Amino acid sequence: MILIILWSRTCPLILKICEDGSHPGRGIIKCFKDCPEKKYCDALAACPEDYRCFKFPDDEQPYCYKGNDENVCFNKCQSFECEIIETDPLEVICTDRLDNLV
Repeated sequence: MILIILWSRTCPLILKICEDGSHPGRGIIKCFKDCPEKKYCDALAACPEDYRCFKFPDDEQPYCYKGNDENVCFNKCQSFECEIIETDPLEVICTDRLDNLV
């Protein structure tokens, strides 16, 4: 007789959000799959479909981010609010940083 014991662990019910705004989904071995590497963007290196090029305050280079403007503010700013400056690439300024500049 062969006895197979299945070990299970409890994974959080929350959704993992990667730095690029994507959601990697659940893994078999780990609770979540790994996040993809950042894809940097500029005038010569375009973002994949469903991504946009953003320059964030704490990053040296702009990178591709998946999601709409509200997701960008929610995921990247402590205050969950930001202004998006219509430049190329789009520049994100968190409102908590705007308050510090005044």
